[in-house]
Amino acid sequence: MSWMKSVTVVSFLSLAPIVGYFPKNAFAQQDGVADNEITAAIKALRGEIVALHGELASYAAGVQAGDRGRRGKGFEAYRKQFDTLGGKIASCRERLQSFHEQVTRLYRTMPTSSLYLAARQAYADAKNDFDALASGFTSAPRPETMQVAEVRVMDGRLTKHLSRSAPEPAPVKSEQSVGRAFLEADDIRYIGKFDSVEVYLVMIKDDAYYILTGIRERVINPDGAITEIARQTILYSDPFPAKQAAGRQTDQHFESVLQQKFTLLGEDANTSDLVLDELLKARSYARAE
Repeated sequence: MSWMKSVTVVSFLSLAPIVGYFPKNAFAQQDGVADNEITAAIKALRGEIVALHGELASYAAGVQAGDRGRRGKGFEAYRKQFDTLGGKIASCRERLQSFHEQVTRLYRTMPTSSLYLAARQAYADAKNDFDALASGFTSAPRPETMQVAEVRVMDGRLTKHLSRSAPEPAPVKSEQSVGRAFLEADDIRYIGKFDSVEVYLVMIKDDAYYILTGIRERVINPDGAITEIARQTILYSDPFPAKQAAGRQTDQHFESVLQQKFTLLGEDANTSDLVLDELLKARSYARAE
């Protein structure tokens, strides 16, 4: 076998097109392993690469799931998962490069040995799996594709609408919990801020609800001063057909909110806190512009 053919088998193809996707110096290059351990070490690295294929597939499935993906995780969780994958792949790339150099040295010193032939095959297998992994990561959707621009409207109309009647909590039956239904919703979507009130759209099968939170109230202090505070209360509209909300633009959602009657979610604090956590998760995908 000629030197050029051997180089073709074990050469480390250029990874320049994907280097920009990885954090620089994410991991220090590992120390070299003993020659008689190199085949096992390369196979162990290949096992890591195969496992990363699964992690990448899980990440991509979540992002591509759209609404259900957002229900599963907050935006920061997806961004952390993406960055962590980039760091792990960068580490594999550096270690694979190190093994390439060691396999090349084995060729120069013992080109016909069983040690070299086994290491060369292990490297080729790991390299093929890594190339597929790196290519998949390069084409994977970035977390930012799940973000939506936050729309804010301050015209006083929602404030006036809510001030016309003070919503009372609906009676809660032991066999029925509106809050629990919200926790199991198919989708919770952040619409934007309307008079500083956060507006969400909740989809549960064929029904849709608008949820409002962050209601601001004026409080008169003992010294007579007036301050404005945000209440951690939740208001929800009467249900309406989900198909009516499909395709609505943000301004259309705001107009629809003005036509709704709202009820105060008066359930136990634990349920209310869980609902607020779900709203915060949906809110995390908003991008300020």
